[in-house]
Amino acid sequence: MSLSRSFPLLVVISAVVFLACGGGGSSESPQPVATKPEITAQPTPKSATVGHEATFSISANGTPPLSYQWRKGGTNIPGADEASYTTPATTLDDNGSLFSVVVSNAAGDTVSNTAKLTVNPVAVGNTYYLDANNGSDTDGDGSEAKPYQTVAKLWPKLAAGDVVVMASGNYPKIVAGRTWDAHGDVGWNATPVDVFPDWVTFRAGSGQEPHVAAIDIGTWNETPAHAMPWTMKGNGDAYLRFEGLFVDDGVSIIGSRHVEVRDCKIQRLGDLVGQDMPYQKTGVVVTNGRYITIEGCEITHVALGAQIMTTDFVFRNNEIHHNTHDGMQIYGGDNLLIEGNKIHDLDDGLADPLPGEPAIPWNMHVDGIHIYINNYAEKMATDLNGLTFRGNTLYHLEAMGIMVNGVTPPDTNYRDWLFENNVFGPTGGIMLHLGGHVVGFVFRHNTIVSTTETSWTSIYRGNPCTDYGVAYWGGTNEQIYNNLFVDGRVKPDQREERFAYVAHNLYVTAPPAGNGPLADGEAVLAALPYASGDWTAQLLPGSQAIDAGTRLGANQLPLPNQLNVDINGNPRDNRPDIGAYEIQGRNPPAE
Repeated sequence: MSLSRSFPLLVVISAVVFLACGGGGSSESPQPVATKPEITAQPTPKSATVGHEATFSISANGTPPLSYQWRKGGTNIPGADEASYTTPATTLDDNGSLFSVVVSNAAGDTVSNTAKLTVNPVAVGNTYYLDANNGSDTDGDGSEAKPYQTVAKLWPKLAAGDVVVMASGNYPKIVAGRTWDAHGDVGWNATPVDVFPDWVTFRAGSGQEPHVAAIDIGTWNETPAHAMPWTMKGNGDAYLRFEGLFVDDGVSIIGSRHVEVRDCKIQRLGDLVGQDMPYQKTGVVVTNGRYITIEGCEITHVALGAQIMTTDFVFRNNEIHHNTHDGMQIYGGDNLLIEGNKIHDLDDGLADPLPGEPAIPWNMHVDGIHIYINNYAEKMATDLNGLTFRGNTLYHLEAMGIMVNGVTPPDTNYRDWLFENNVFGPTGGIMLHLGGHVVGFVFRHNTIVSTTETSWTSIYRGNPCTDYGVAYWGGTNEQIYNNLFVDGRVKPDQREERFAYVAHNLYVTAPPAGNGPLADGEAVLAALPYASGDWTAQLLPGSQAIDAGTRLGANQLPLPNQLNVDINGNPRDNRPDIGAYEIQGRNPPAE
C-alpha cells in the first residue's frame, strides 16, 4: 500500500561529447578539462516544528573534489560544508529564513537556489482509531466508537501531533516517505518526500495485537536527478513513530530521517533457509537515514537481524534471537549507539564449508555482530565513526561474537569506538575478532563469562560453545582496561607497544610467555569472581575483581570520559570493580 502516489515526470537528457584528435607529435595524453559544478537537485523548502531541526540537501556533479558552503540569509554558516546541512533546534525566529549553498571546484563556483524554512508552533494533535476487523471506511469517522478500517482511509486526515490507536487485526504494509514508482514496493527509483513536520504515532491499543504486513519508509532514489550520496545523511523527514505493533515481514527505513520503532515484534514470512539468500530475510534495515531509533523490540524468525548503515542511530534494549544469520551487520555510519541489547541463539544449521567443498547459498558465517565497509557505490558509507557498544549481552552464536573486517579501500576509516559494560559468553568462534585498524579504540569494564556450559542447541542442531578468544590486529590509541577476560591469549603477541594503555585486566588462564609480562594491575584469577555456571556473572562478595579497577591512565592522571555506572546503571565508586558489574554499598579510598 503506497501512501504517497504522485507521479513525477522524469526527463533524462544525454549529452555526447566528440573530441577531435590532432596530428601533433606529442605522445602525452591531453589533460581533461575541469567542469564547473552543476546542481542536479536543488535544495527544497522545509517545514519544522519549534524545537526540531530541518535538513537541506543538494546533489551536484562536476570535476571532483567538490566543496560545499551553506548560507543562511546570504551569510556563510560555519562548519556547514557537506552535501546536506541540518539546522540547530529551530525557534519561531527562524521562520522564513532562506538557505542556499555554494558548490565549488577548481573550475569555479555554482550557487544554488534559495530554500525557505517554515517553522510552526508545537502541534497539538488528534487521536484516531483503527480496527481492521470491526471498523468501517464507509461509516466510520475515526473515533473510538466508529473507527476506520484501514490506514489508507485515515492517512489524508493525519497531521503533525496525531496519534493512531490500532486494534487487533491484520493491516497492509505501511509505505511512506517516497512517491510511487514503477518498481512498486522496492521504490529505489522513487522520489523522496517529507511526510510530517512533527511526530505522528501509530500505537497498539491497550491489550490489542495489531499485525502490520511490513513497515517501509523512504527511498535511496537511484535516478541521476536525485541520486543519494552517503554524504547527504537522509533525503526526507518522516517523523513517524510505531509502538507495540506486530510487524510480520520486516522493517525498512532507507533515506528517511526521524523514524522510531518501539516495543514491536518483528519477523519475516516464509522459510529462513533455502534458495532465498539470507539478505532477503532481514528483520530491520536502516540505511542512509538519520535520527532513527529502534528500541525495545523483539527480532526473531528472521535470517539477518538488522542491517545498519546510517547516522545518529540508536539501537537500544532489543532482543535478537533464534535466527539463521548475523545478529547485526554494520556497514558504516556516524554516531551509532548499540546499547542494552541481547543477541543470542543464532545458527543456520550448517557447518562452514571446508576448502574444496561446494558452497550452499544459505550457509553463512553466523556472527553476533559483523562490521565491515561495503563501499562499492557513492551511496555507501566510507567509514564508521563514533560507535558506542554498551551494556549488551551476546551468547550462543555459531561463529564470532563480534567480527570486524579490515577496511577496504585504504582511505576508509574506523574511528572512536567505545566498548563498555558488555557481557560476552563463549562462542563457536573467536569472541572478539578485531580485524580492522581502529583509531581510538576503548575496551573497558567488559566481562567474558567462563562457564561450564560448553554446548547449546539452536533451532536446528547442537553447537559447541568453547571459544573465549580476543584477537587484535592493532590500531591507534587503544585503551584496554578493567576487563574480566577468560583466555590469556588476549594479550597481543609482542605488540604491547601498539597500545596506548593496557592495565587492570584479570584473566582466568595466564597469557603465554610470548605475550610478555602482565601490565600494571593485571593478574591471573585465583578463583572465578562469579559463581560457576552463573550466566549473569554477577560478582561474588570478596572476589578478586572488587576494588581492583582503575580510573587512572599510564601517566597516573584521570582517564578521559570516566565510566561512572555499571551494566545495570548502578554507580561505580572511587575504585571501580573490574568487569561489567559493580558491587554496591562500598566506599573504598581513591587510588
